[in-house]
Amino acid sequence: MEDRGAWILTEVAAAFILLAAAGLMIRADNYRVKPSIQPSVLRLSLIIQMEHPRTAVNADQRLVRNFLRTGDEGRFRELYRRHTPSLYPQALRLVGGSESDAQDVIQETWIRACKGLERFEWNSSLRTWLTGILINCVRESNRGRQRRNEEELSDHYSTGTASHQSTIIDLEQGIARLPTGYRHVLTLHDVEGYTHEEIATLLEITAGTSKSQLYHARKALRSMLRQESTL
Repeated sequence: MEDRGAWILTEVAAAFILLAAAGLMIRADNYRVKPSIQPSVLRLSLIIQMEHPRTAVNADQRLVRNFLRTGDEGRFRELYRRHTPSLYPQALRLVGGSESDAQDVIQETWIRACKGLERFEWNSSLRTWLTGILINCVRESNRGRQRRNEEELSDHYSTGTASHQSTIIDLEQGIARLPTGYRHVLTLHDVEGYTHEEIATLLEITAGTSKSQLYHARKALRSMLRQESTL
């Protein structure tokens, strides 16, 4: 039996986003709802990822067209359930592992998507378009919190406190500790499967820069994992 509480959270999140996009609610820091990743939604996400690209685009176009025509919340919930299960882990990696930050950027991503759907021209898949919005939200989140402002990309990375160094890290923790640029390129290329040309468009960098950052990201990650394995 599926978690009824998780289902309710999904419905509440979708309803809130529609209200916020319509300007009927001010920001929702006091109403932030964690994207619910329930079993049925995870299965749906896996099915979507295995769909032929044209089939997935057609399904998204149909849902978007119906939503724009009717403004029906049910159509939006279908879009939300199709894409949030893959967007949320991506957001979590891009922000460096902070669940609170990931929830914020997911919420803002969907609010902006609702406002911009009518202007979306389908020159890319809906997933790629949503990822572009997500990346912009992550950048603004980072700047707003002054966490990694104007971070210099180098082969160096933070190893954290002594207590953290003594902890065996997994791959997700390693990705979270990478510099922002490295983490973004590694996530988009190695986890999400985007090409360097697509990443260049999403991050507004060159394909060569994407390749260079991926090389250094992998190098830094391997170094971290080797160091942790010797502790």
